[in-house]
Amino acid sequence: MRYDSRYHLHLGYYENSHDLEAVALKQENEAVWDVFFNCNDEQSDEFGTRIFSITQDDLDYGTGSSLFARWLATHGYI
Repeated sequence: MRYDSRYHLHLGYYENSHDLEAVALKQENEAVWDVFFNCNDEQSDEFGTRIFSITQDDLDYGTGSSLFARWLATHGYI
């Protein structure tokens, strides 16, 4: 997968004594962002493991962090 080096976004969840962060990278020439998180110390990429993708041209921090929080809750991190 090729990512556009001009676009990336740091996402975070900092509630209830948690300090969890992910990074979203925009696919080159696509309206898709892949979100990476360092899960269980198993890293499949330099950014962590790709946990989900968001189909959207422009991704803002609020939307990305909300989706990240939902993923964390679904997978038992929070």
